[in-house]
Amino acid sequence: MAIPPEPEARRSVIHDIGYRKYDGIRLGESYTWRTLYDLGLRHCYGIGRAARYKVLPMLLLAIMLIPALIIVGVQVVVDLDEQVLPYSRYSIIMLLVISIFVAVQAPALISRDLRYRVLTLYLARPLRLDTYVYARVAALASGLFILTGLPLLVLYVGSLLSGLSPGSETVD
Repeated sequence: MAIPPEPEARRSVIHDIGYRKYDGIRLGESYTWRTLYDLGLRHCYGIGRAARYKVLPMLLLAIMLIPALIIVGVQVVVDLDEQVLPYSRYSIIMLLVISIFVAVQAPALISRDLRYRVLTLYLARPLRLDTYVYARVAALASGLFILTGLPLLVLYVGSLLSGLSPGSETVD
């Protein structure tokens, strides 16, 4: 017994909708780590985001820099033979500002990914969870290094401009 042919409307049709295989190079986990790190560091200071995300980090950076500039100004004008404030004391005096920066930026690095459901997209690719965490911690550490290192650099350059010995200042 022969099977009757199906009506034209019930026949299956395959449509070519243009999907293609990816033929490019796979950049790997190190590229993913570097991208997450770069994005996290940019988020620490609100770069590439709306102005409201830039206000607090830039304000904290200004609060860290203004006393250093004032100290350099006093040191240059008065022409002192030694530093007004040692390098090691500056970060201790500004510890409240540093703490506020860490308290604001550390949760923001993770919570934005959770809020906008981007974390699941990150982890949908071959990426270990510890790679994500290490990239975010490294971004926070680098942002903190910028916050604490930039005023120290200003103090160092100001000390050299005021005529203090480059050898003793570099050792300090």
